[in-house]
Amino acid sequence: KLDSTLAGINKYITAADRFRLNLGFRGEYLMDEDDTKGYFSLKMQPREDKYYLFEVIDDPRGRTKITDTEVTTTPDGSTIITHEVKTEDQLKLSALFAKKFGSVAFRGGLMEDTFGIGADYYIINEQLRASVDAWNFDGNAEASNPHMKFTANYTVFKTLFLNVGVDDFVNSKKSSSFAGAGLSFDDEDLKYLMTRLPISMP
Repeated sequence: KLDSTLAGINKYITAADRFRLNLGFRGEYLMDEDDTKGYFSLKMQPREDKYYLFEVIDDPRGRTKITDTEVTTTPDGSTIITHEVKTEDQLKLSALFAKKFGSVAFRGGLMEDTFGIGADYYIINEQLRASVDAWNFDGNAEASNPHMKFTANYTVFKTLFLNVGVDDFVNSKKSSSFAGAGLSFDDEDLKYLMTRLPISMP
């Protein structure tokens, strides 16, 4: 019984040691929009080959509303139709599961409030990452195609990274190049609290 108890304790300690909890902040300057998109990320990684990613996104192009107003004037009865496009800032959420196979990782789940999928290709000991994401497959008022994004991410230091890419590149009216930077770091204090919650760790 003592041996099984010690084995259980050792298994728990091993799982807790390999568990990683990462916090991240980044901003992406949309060059064609002259505006910035912000991200806050929480990454929970129980094993090297899988992780769970949760993000809150401040999107300056978050919600688009199109209003057509028809006004009939008198006495000649002429009609004027006004077309108004209004874009509002909006907070969006992502909750993704990722599985890694060698130097390639696949992601899927909730991506900016809609179903989405993505893939990452890691190069140079994971210092450089190329990513493609696709979501909002039903389109919206201004774009009939899915929202697709290409990102190249380069880790400069352990906690600092730079990224460049093209956002919404399959919708010509909404497509925009971007460049940004961010911080990413492991939070040992939060990890300590979470590894002591009464949940199983795979």
